[in-house]
Amino acid sequence: MALREIVISAAVSTAALMAAVQTKAAEIKPDGWPVPDVSGSRFLKERKTDIISEIPGRETVQKAYKTTEGTYFNTLEYNGHKYGFYVDVDGRSPMEYTLLDRDGDGCFEHKSSNESWGTPSYLLASNTERE
Repeated sequence: MALREIVISAAVSTAALMAAVQTKAAEIKPDGWPVPDVSGSRFLKERKTDIISEIPGRETVQKAYKTTEGTYFNTLEYNGHKYGFYVDVDGRSPMEYTLLDRDGDGCFEHKSSNESWGTPSYLLASNTERE
């Protein structure tokens, strides 16, 4: 194999490895992932954001907190349902992972990073009930 082919092969392998690391798949834990303790954390701010593309406007209440250990996290709420957490362990952007309650049972069994997670259907159903 020529030097040029080795260099190209190494570059392609490195790019593939980096893509695999950056697109880590969702992890599912049926009994739920531990969620940050809101009650023991310092509240930082609240804002309304447009996270759920299927619902027009700024539908999600996003509340930011900081734990005593220095972890930042945001809660995501819609129509009184806490449906997700963005968690930032190292204090720098981006958030390391998202925890999501996919079925509205209060158990955050879906954990992902660098992934589009889609809208849980129970949130769309609660939007229909309000109309």
